[in-house]
Amino acid sequence: MNLTPDHRGVRVHFLLGPAGSGKTWRCLEEIRAELLRAPAGPPLLLLAPKQATFQLERQLLDDPQLAGYARLQIVSFDRLARWLLDTFGAVPDLLDDEGRVMVLRALLAREQHSLKVFRATARLPGFARQLSQLLREFQRHQVTPDRLSRLAARCDESPQLRDKLHDLQHLLRAYHAGLAESEVQDADHLLDLATSMVRDPAFALRHLPFPIAGLWLDGFAEMTPQELDLLCGVLLLCRKSTLAFCLGPEADESTSWLSLWSVVRRTYLDCRTRVAALKAAEVSETQLARDPAHSRFHDSPVLARLEANWTAPAASSPSPPSGETAGVRGQSVPSPESTQPPAAQPASSLQPPASPSAPTPKPKPSSPLAKSSATSAQADASATAPSSSAPLITITPRCAASSRASASPSSSTAASQSRTTRLRS
Repeated sequence: MNLTPDHRGVRVHFLLGPAGSGKTWRCLEEIRAELLRAPAGPPLLLLAPKQATFQLERQLLDDPQLAGYARLQIVSFDRLARWLLDTFGAVPDLLDDEGRVMVLRALLAREQHSLKVFRATARLPGFARQLSQLLREFQRHQVTPDRLSRLAARCDESPQLRDKLHDLQHLLRAYHAGLAESEVQDADHLLDLATSMVRDPAFALRHLPFPIAGLWLDGFAEMTPQELDLLCGVLLLCRKSTLAFCLGPEADESTSWLSLWSVVRRTYLDCRTRVAALKAAEVSETQLARDPAHSRFHDSPVLARLEANWTAPAASSPSPPSGETAGVRGQSVPSPESTQPPAAQPASSLQPPASPSAPTPKPKPSSPLAKSSATSAQADASATAPSSSAPLITITPRCAASSRASASPSSSTAASQSRTTRLRS
């Protein structure tokens, strides 16, 4: 008897198009139609970067026909893994970032004498936190201690790199052993736990035919191997899936790795290769053209023009048509620090104009001491004010005092000698 689940009927549709071609609009329209058709059906998933989930919720609820929803989850990969474990399994005890740093500090104190390169720096402040960030990257890209050992064995020309890889694999192996002994999982290992759960044949048999009605992915330019594994595992549980990538028709196989499309194209090719390897998966693809009606730039023709000619500026005409420059203003600045004054100039128009009927206050008579103070302040301001063509440089009084002291050592020496003479007399 064959206990392997049959995933025949899994449909994966790739939606490709440049920015402003309506990929997000089409995904939201499909989700909205599904929610209106069956408000209480099986779960729906919309995968997006963590910083874009709230914006997608706002766009989805802009339609007055959709007052709310209960079956849709707009999540990132981390929240997707947690939702899968909460819904179909159990979330284990996780070690957060601060807990990992504390564990690594104790680990470095114990394993310091076994290290070659990091022996002298293992107990320095901040080293455990830097090591925590490095181990996080290792787990996201599925770098194991055995892989680091193989890389170290191949570094014959660089002994320092070989010793550094030896220290990293030793610390990573000891960290994994400590977690296994304490029966605690690392928080960055959550995606691997969810992937192992959904790829278990027994799990698929318990939740046949499809526990998830649909999945949409949008907004990702790059995905780690850990995220790609989880995505392919979840696709087997979905009746239909739509994966959108910002990839224009000009991004062909001859695209250089220096092109703006190279990262997205590599992500798309890796994802398509993994999806095509799934058993009995039906893969289709649609290339969208720029659609002004459903573009986010339909209210700004100049931004639409800028996006269309972003990768080929030589193909654009020297001057845009009349009326396209409304709302866009260019400003040349000599340095990044001097961008604030030009950006703040339009705010001056928001100030109310002075009333012509208001009497002009008469200046009050000032004392000679105030006049001399004002004169010296004006002199200092004119001496330190930068020219209009030079970048703005601010000198603090402490720096000015130290520069004056270093510029005239003879005057300070003479002043100290006169003070000494007065004390003696």
